[in-house]
Amino acid sequence: ALDRAAELFWESGFDGTSLDGLSAAMGMGRPSIQNAFGDKEELFLKVLDRYRRTVGSGPLEAYDAADAVSAAVPAFFAALVDYTTADSRHRGCLLSAVAGACDVPSAREYIRISFDEFEAALAERLQSAVDDGGLPPTYPVESGARRMCDTMVSVSVRARIGVGREQLMSDASAAAASVLAMR
Repeated sequence: ALDRAAELFWESGFDGTSLDGLSAAMGMGRPSIQNAFGDKEELFLKVLDRYRRTVGSGPLEAYDAADAVSAAVPAFFAALVDYTTADSRHRGCLLSAVAGACDVPSAREYIRISFDEFEAALAERLQSAVDDGGLPPTYPVESGARRMCDTMVSVSVRARIGVGREQLMSDASAAAASVLAMR
């Protein structure tokens, strides 16, 4: 049901999505939706959370799976490009490209907290690389993690507006080299 709701939010944004549309897409009556998920805003937050923990977790999983930071950073950006361009109907990232554009304070707060947590996870891995000698002792961990997050948002928005996969992959490769070269 949340995935079907996500489809509708992707297509119409938060403001353009009606409860009647959600009811039809989810195959549930409005009272059932409200009993299971709360109002439209609460449903939207649940959709964002599911997205973050499933589709949106791919780049961080690729980052964590790589043995060395020199492979982890490029893997992060490659996975980012993969998931932001994989579905031509849903280019970009639901959190940054769709939810970030809505005027729902709770959604903006959810996104801010999500990005803070994401940035902290990136910084933790970069700090481990500094501690293990994979990055120099002077490496600016917080700046590196922030640059990775900023690039993530940029790639997502650019994918959403139709920039091609090849260009995004080229930019992602340059971003990875830039993050690894920071001093």
